[in-house]
Amino acid sequence: MYHVISSRQIYKGGVISLRRDDVRYDSGDLGVREVIHHPGAVAVAGITHDGRVPLVLQYRHPTASKILEIPAGLLEPDQDPLDCAIRELKEEVGGVADQYIPAGWFYTTPGCSDERLMLYLAVGITMGPNEPEDGELLEPVLYTLDEALGLVESGGMVDAKSIIGLYQLEKYLVQQGLRNQ
Repeated sequence: MYHVISSRQIYKGGVISLRRDDVRYDSGDLGVREVIHHPGAVAVAGITHDGRVPLVLQYRHPTASKILEIPAGLLEPDQDPLDCAIRELKEEVGGVADQYIPAGWFYTTPGCSDERLMLYLAVGITMGPNEPEDGELLEPVLYTLDEALGLVESGGMVDAKSIIGLYQLEKYLVQQGLRNQ
């Protein structure tokens, strides 16, 4: 454990901010912790009526590559996470679900960030045209759940929230008797 001696904001951007905390460990030693503050996000792992999983191939600047992901987006201030899930599924892949099931939350990178990601499962998705925000470079794609999980196993899907979401979706479908183990 340690105690924060002082804290100062180093950077404040449109989405994140960065602060530096000077800390004193229980041993008496001094240290520094840098913390990225993030407003939080929501992700949606879902399945259509005909058993396909909507994913999005999206260019991600930090990786300088396109990443295959489940639909996801930032929470707006005081926004209900369910409303965010509904919005992101429609915007990114053009989907509207019969049912949205909360599937928990997790810290995305607790070693340096306080970002919490809420996960929803979307069941009975009807597909339509997507409605991306200005500047979003994304391509909706559909895979069977087996194909998507195969991409996880082969290293073709490397996004942590998507991997967690797909395994949570599979677990739910097995529990509901809609998929064999």
